[in-house]
Amino acid sequence: MDLTTILAAAIAGLSGVAAGYLGMRQQTRTMRDQLRAERDRDLSKRKETLQDGRAQSYGNLLNVERGLRLLLASGRSFSYAEYAKWWHDYGELTSLIVITGTAAVSSQAVTLEGLYGQVDADRMSVASERLTRTLTLAFQRHEPEIERARAYLIELMRADVAPDDGSRMEGGPRRAYATDELGAAMFGPDHREIAVISTAKTISRDRLRQVVAAVQEQLNRDFGPVWHVSASLAVYDDTSQIAAGVWRINVEDDIGEPGMASFHTYEDRTPYTMVAAMEGWELHFSHDCLEMLANPFNENVKEGPSPKKGRGRVSFSVQVCDPCPTFEEAYEINGVTVSDFILPDFYDLSQPVGKRYDHKGVIAQPFEIAPGGYLTWYDEGHLWQSRLIGDRPEYIDLGKYAGLGAAIEALKSPRIGFFGSPPAMISRD
Repeated sequence: MDLTTILAAAIAGLSGVAAGYLGMRQQTRTMRDQLRAERDRDLSKRKETLQDGRAQSYGNLLNVERGLRLLLASGRSFSYAEYAKWWHDYGELTSLIVITGTAAVSSQAVTLEGLYGQVDADRMSVASERLTRTLTLAFQRHEPEIERARAYLIELMRADVAPDDGSRMEGGPRRAYATDELGAAMFGPDHREIAVISTAKTISRDRLRQVVAAVQEQLNRDFGPVWHVSASLAVYDDTSQIAAGVWRINVEDDIGEPGMASFHTYEDRTPYTMVAAMEGWELHFSHDCLEMLANPFNENVKEGPSPKKGRGRVSFSVQVCDPCPTFEEAYEINGVTVSDFILPDFYDLSQPVGKRYDHKGVIAQPFEIAPGGYLTWYDEGHLWQSRLIGDRPEYIDLGKYAGLGAAIEALKSPRIGFFGSPPAMISRD
C-alpha cells in the first residue's frame, strides 16, 4: 500500500471521527434545547398556576369587601354578628393576600383594610346609636378615600394577573390593560365592571345605593346564572373617577331623548345606559342594565318565525326585557322594583309545554310577548317591531337597511331600537 493510499485512509478516518463528533455536538445541542424548552414550559405553567391562584384570592377579597357595601346599601338593619362575620372574612382574606400577593397588591390591600378600620373606629365613637345607622354614616365619611384605594387595588390586581407582555410599569401597574381583565381572570370572560353615576336632583345617594344593591343581587342570583354573564356595579361621585373603557349607567334628569325612560347604546365600543329620573326609574334601571349585559352591541341575534304571518324565519335582536317590560311583570328585591326578563329558551320552539320562558313565568310560549311588551327583528331588508298594545299586536316598520349588519348598527340609535320611536308605518295582521 503506497503512502497516498495510507494518507487517504487516515484522512477518511479523521473525517469520520469529526463527523461523529459534530453529530454528537448537534445531538447534545438539540437535547439541551429540548430540555430548555421543557423547563420554560414548566416555568410558564407554574407561573400561570400561581397567577390563577392569586386571581381567585383577589376575586374572593373583592367579593367579600363588596358584601359590606351591599349590606349598607340594602337599607335593612343588620346585627353585630353579621358585621363581625364580615370583618372576620375580610381580615382573613386580606391576610392571605399579604402572604401570597405581589408586594404592591399586598401593600394596597393593607391600606384599604386600614380605611375600613377607620370606619369602624368612627362607628364605635358613636356607640349610643344603632349599628346600621352609625356604620352607614361612618362609611359615607370615608367613602371617597375607600373608592380611590379600592380602584388602585383593582388596578394593581389587574396588572398582576394579566399576561406578561412587557407593558408593566416599574413597581406598579401596567400602562394599559383591558378594562375587564381582572374580572375575566377571576369570574370568567363575561364579567364586567359597571360604574353608576347620578346627577338627578330628585334621587338621593342612599336611594341610588339601594337600587344598585338590588340590581346587583338580581344579577348575581337571578340573571347571571341563566345568561352566563356577571358584573359588579359600583357608585361613583363623578365621571372623572371612572377609568376609560368602563361600562356606565347614568341616571339623569334629562337623558336627551324626550319621552324615553331609558336606553342602552355604546360609543367607541364602550357600552353605556341612560336612565331618566322619572317615576319608576328603578325598573328602567334594571331593564337596561340587564339588556346591556346580554347584548351590549346589539350583535346577539336569534333566528325564529316572523311575528307577521307567512313571512318565514327572521332575525330577532336579543333584548331580554322587551317582551315583559311593564310593572305588571316586575318583581321586588329588598323593596326595589326590578324588571322581569326572558330566559334563553324563549327563542327555542323545541321546548316542551310547561317550560318557563321568563323569570316570573308570565310568558306561556316561545316568542310570546306580554301586554305592553315588544319584539324587534330584521326581515327582507327592514327592521320591524311588534308591540302588544291592548289585545292585538301592532307591527311597526322601523326602516329599510341593506343587510343585517346595517340593521344592527341602526339599533345603536335610541330612536330606532327602543320603544317610543316614531312609527314609520303601522299595520295589523
